[in-house]
Amino acid sequence: MTGLLVFGCILLVLLLLLLCPVCVDFRYEESLNIRLRYLFFKKNLMPGTAKPTPKVKKPAKTEKKEASKGQAGSTFSFKSLKDRHGISGLLSLLEDALRLIKTSTVRLLSHLRLKKFDLYLCIGGLEDAAAAAIQYGQLSAAVYSLCGGIFSLMPCKRKGVTVDLDYGTTESRAVATATLSMSPLFVLREVGPLLFGGIPLLWRLIRGGSNHKTISLKKGESK
Repeated sequence: MTGLLVFGCILLVLLLLLLCPVCVDFRYEESLNIRLRYLFFKKNLMPGTAKPTPKVKKPAKTEKKEASKGQAGSTFSFKSLKDRHGISGLLSLLEDALRLIKTSTVRLLSHLRLKKFDLYLCIGGLEDAAAAAIQYGQLSAAVYSLCGGIFSLMPCKRKGVTVDLDYGTTESRAVATATLSMSPLFVLREVGPLLFGGIPLLWRLIRGGSNHKTISLKKGESK
């Protein structure tokens, strides 16, 4: 009984952790900054810390020859895959893979939440006021239309879009912040079917395309 209680508590904690959203913060002001947040964990994804690039030794001629031989004899080269499956077989595999990825991507995007969105654009009109006014009108129409489309796909309560015109400066400015969030539970729920659906495709790619060859022969006979 105690073991079941402990097991149930562990499952409950795991469920709560999976329900806690993962947030990605975007900020652009002269440079793009991206930060990942989950509970108390924070990680800057961009710009990040620059690491020194290690010196790479130039490979010898014999190593280059061996590498070229290995690439030529690779079982996953385009020539070997074309000989094994045929063009129709490769196209069929590509269509199935794209269909699987599209379905999983659409489901994942349906669970993506836009928590915050703020965009500020300012056009400098000190040099040419008339040209700046025309640019202001064109930019306003494009930006508000684009943001309206984004908000129709992902509703956001904390949002703000401003296009401004400043006749006292020549410089234009752009400041944008956004926060996207998604529950890890939905990610795991969609990644699982994607992996299980991708295994048969990978098996078909490795095994060969005898079925596709017979289909192409039948099509040739019918013609």
